[in-house]
Amino acid sequence: GYVDTPTGARASLYYNGNVVGLGTLGGTNSMAFGVNDALQVVGASLTASNATTHAFLWQNGSMLDLNQFLPFNNSWELVEARGINESGQIVGWGQINNQERAFLYKSGNVADLGLLSGGTNSYAYGMNNSNSIVGTASSASGEHAFLWQNGFINDLNDLIKPGSGWDLREAWGINDSGQIVGWGVISGQAHAFLLTPPTTTASTGGKLLVPQGQT
Repeated sequence: GYVDTPTGARASLYYNGNVVGLGTLGGTNSMAFGVNDALQVVGASLTASNATTHAFLWQNGSMLDLNQFLPFNNSWELVEARGINESGQIVGWGQINNQERAFLYKSGNVADLGLLSGGTNSYAYGMNNSNSIVGTASSASGEHAFLWQNGFINDLNDLIKPGSGWDLREAWGINDSGQIVGWGVISGQAHAFLLTPPTTTASTGGKLLVPQGQT
């Protein structure tokens, strides 16, 4: 996460009862959003100009600008890194061709996760060890939660059981069992949700199911 200091917010790691300051990329503020079992931490930090935010990877005591690992003449500017899995693959969002787009970063390569139908931007917030990625994206009917798998981005609202009453807006995390958490709107109110894949798809037509009473 981060801690407030007299000179700004600082990304931090709480470990074994201690708070470890992770530093910044030269700017006044930084925030950490994800960590894996190897204590690799990802987040976002202002750069030295304090005018630009860049995604970072912290490992072995050093904070590194994720953009420095991209190929020369790459058109991406990675703004926020939000999640990292045990393989060191990173998700977040950045700017490319004047659009804000969700990305998957692996070993110096960046994949654009795409857009929902009618949308112009997307943001990835979490991933699991099977490279299933969740986030939020604009669509023709507003901001919707998404699930990206095997190269395809899907509106989570198209994957839940019809008639659930939910409008899923943002997905923030996914575990290795495929369970997804986030928030959405039901009965006119914003609520947190837990989305659990069914053990059988016979009764749901292959859809994911939001359990009744789960808010």
